[in-house]
Amino acid sequence: MKLLRAFSGCLGLMLLPAPALASVSALHPPVELIDIDGGAALTTGRPVSTMRTCGACHDTGYIAGHSYHVWLGTNEEKFTPSGRGFDHGPGLLERFDPLTYERFDPEQFDLGLADWLRRFGTHHVGGGFAVQSADGRSLMELPSNASTSPLTHVRGVEPGTSEPWDWQSSGVVEMNCFLCHLPDPAVDERSAELRAGRFAWAATATLAETGLVTREAGQWQYAADHFDADGKVPATLLPLRKPASHNCGICHGAVQDGPDEPFFLPPSVDRPMTETTGEIIAGTRIRRSGMNVAGKEELSRPWDVHAERLLVCSDCHGSLNNPAFFAESRQTQPTHLKHPTGRLAIGEFLKTPSHDFGKGHSSQATVARDLDGSGRDCVDCHRLEGTHTWLPSVERHMSSMRCEACHVPRLYAAARRQTDWTLLSPEREALVNYRGVKGDPHDPRTLVAGYQPVLLQRNELDGSTRLAPQNLVTTWYWLDRQRGRPVPLPQLQQALFAADGSYRRSIVQALDENHDGSVTIEELRLDSDAKVAAIQQALQSAGVADAEIRGEIQPYGVHHDVAPGVAALRDCRVCHGGDSRFSRSTVLADYVPGGVMPVMVQDATVRLAGDLLLSDDGRLLYQPNATRAGIYLLGYESFPWVDVIGRWSLILVVIGVLIHGGTRVFLASFADSKKETEVRS
Repeated sequence: MKLLRAFSGCLGLMLLPAPALASVSALHPPVELIDIDGGAALTTGRPVSTMRTCGACHDTGYIAGHSYHVWLGTNEEKFTPSGRGFDHGPGLLERFDPLTYERFDPEQFDLGLADWLRRFGTHHVGGGFAVQSADGRSLMELPSNASTSPLTHVRGVEPGTSEPWDWQSSGVVEMNCFLCHLPDPAVDERSAELRAGRFAWAATATLAETGLVTREAGQWQYAADHFDADGKVPATLLPLRKPASHNCGICHGAVQDGPDEPFFLPPSVDRPMTETTGEIIAGTRIRRSGMNVAGKEELSRPWDVHAERLLVCSDCHGSLNNPAFFAESRQTQPTHLKHPTGRLAIGEFLKTPSHDFGKGHSSQATVARDLDGSGRDCVDCHRLEGTHTWLPSVERHMSSMRCEACHVPRLYAAARRQTDWTLLSPEREALVNYRGVKGDPHDPRTLVAGYQPVLLQRNELDGSTRLAPQNLVTTWYWLDRQRGRPVPLPQLQQALFAADGSYRRSIVQALDENHDGSVTIEELRLDSDAKVAAIQQALQSAGVADAEIRGEIQPYGVHHDVAPGVAALRDCRVCHGGDSRFSRSTVLADYVPGGVMPVMVQDATVRLAGDLLLSDDGRLLYQPNATRAGIYLLGYESFPWVDVIGRWSLILVVIGVLIHGGTRVFLASFADSKKETEVRS
């Protein structure tokens, strides 16, 4: 009976909207914090194990095995989670990421696992490959000198150094339930533990804001006075509940859920969604924010209308087996059934809640492609009947373009445009520029003009194509042709920088165009064959025998920052007029390193229907072509033969009218004349 009441309380938490959670947080039963060996953490003083603590009521093994956030699309041939195997192409760890560059591959180490967790583990919920090796063994069971767990390099350490990692001392990074289910997880404290390599304490550090733990003399201590007589923590101190949008924003992008908060958000790779698209999830009015948006006094619309209406991320991206939102997979749903029939009972769901969340079908999200389209789309909540009555040919527009094409008319934040890894800044980072701003987007005084995303044909799940808004991010990097992989960042840094952190003399000589003995930001670009050859020679000295420049265009779908109906595009001339958005070129890059023209990434769901052009000042432009996309826009495009047919049709119609009318006039006059003659006679 107690277990049933606990389950009922948890279900209420998961189904209620976020604003109501504060008043019902006590519904969650008290929790005993358990360590990795099953003992009471308050007594043993050891790190909290979320798998054991939450596993007292929930099947945490099932949850971890049914969570693409845990496995990040890791190929099933290397890892096989309990209950489900993943095989969806390159996962996020193995896939080249233009934002962070480096990657971890269980078979070929560009970046060791321990090093990856120290540097990028902040944006991983834990579990999966952070707990077990490729052969299924716990990382804790591996010897300290195991080749499957090297620390290849750390920023601040000379590139090329390598040392074994002692997993028994550091512990592993378990799936961290607190990170998503606490209203205020201590993200900074958790990140500090990960960076220090104290992996086992990461979950414990996440509790710092609750007051249950404090760090004293470099060690985490439990506050015994916050526990009850049974050694449990009451829900008032550990208010576990449904994840709010700002929990998702910890890893995904900028989320501001405070009312009328005058925020300023500079670009950051820690907010990848915002960095790549400019999307900001906030319900406040743009004009009341701290962003220096051009013409913001006239922008009375919210940043995102769904956030304004108090929707949270899980309203569209909820658990796939939640009985309140259950939608069966396309692969298992019988074709003769209109409604899914496999809903779980309440107790079953609370025991085994799937953490494979509903997904959209975006260009950039390559993980768990088999779940694409499982999240709520626009038409799942909004009716078309009785709306858009002002729009001619409604069905034609709906079948040709996604709702976001008109309902996300503009983004009002800086978004990345170009990433150049062929050279590095003095801080050893990529050379980056942004669209939507003129000046440094990290300076709050810089005016943000925003940008209009480009419309590209997207391959839909039903086999059709529709126009969808995208931000195109172009990246150049060095490819090691012998390995068929990007040159590891340590080798690139070794090729460009001396031991004191400055550019090598040979690099300065190759790039210093004004011969002042230094390299400026303007000179940091490979705009001649001589510069390219100099960097190739430096890479050879660093151990890369055959390097060449590669360029890629990565599209990022724009699906958030939806405007209310009154702020959506309603002017037909935006697409159908002489100044159609299909006639406007989009700047992809300010320059083209090595003169290498980029190509679209192979796993993109959209295609370019236009031309890549170089302007007179060396900028790379994308010029869309509606005809090549298979689109005919009335009022914008014209075909000569159509005009000829139209003109002759008009001429023939006029001639026909004249002949027909003239004949009737003639016959009428003849009849009148004949009648008059008969009367006279």
